[in-house]
Amino acid sequence: MAYLVAPNDAELMPARLDTATLYDLLDDQDLQTLVLGDVRQLLRAANLRPSLLVVYKRASAKGRTFLRKAVAEIEPGLLPSLRG
Repeated sequence: MAYLVAPNDAELMPARLDTATLYDLLDDQDLQTLVLGDVRQLLRAANLRPSLLVVYKRASAKGRTFLRKAVAEIEPGLLPSLRG
């Protein structure tokens, strides 16, 4: 629900992304679209990029798969460091 009711604050992106990927909340297509948007914005913000690695390490197997696909789609050169 945080994606639907929370303010669109860049500082909240890592926490929302962590929750969505840690608890396997990515079965819903609409939620996947919102999470993908956060991944895209997070990759554009240099100060927030390191949080993606933290989120990836904490994510469930399904969450990691989603993040790998998202990063491969948005910025493929970052994929090796994500797996790192």
